Amino acid sequence: MILIAEVMTIILLDTILVINTTPSMPLGFYLRTHMAPEVGDIALIINPRPDVVHARYLIKDVSEDDGLFLTVTGRHERSFDSRYYGKIPKIFSEKLVPLITWN
Repeated sequence: MILIAEVMTIILLDTILVINTTPSMPLGFYLRTHMAPEVGDIALIINPRPDVVHARYLIKDVSEDDGLFLTVTGRHERSFDSRYYGKIPKIFSEKLVPLITWN
């Protein structure tokens, strides 16, 4: 019973919280909103090039939004962002809200 509860807690946390451990954006905990991001928001996006960066998701700033596609940027000069893979379909993203961050 305890093992089942622990697994459910981990799954629940994954649907609510995201932890950033990369220098592209501030390190820390982010709340998933399940809402579409807009310019100025932080977004969780599905990695468009998992063959280049081995991560399922990326956390980026939204710098442009044309209604269907987003241009996203990281805060680090070597960030893997829209400069490398172009615009992201908005449907493959969601708004994040920083809870606790640090650098």
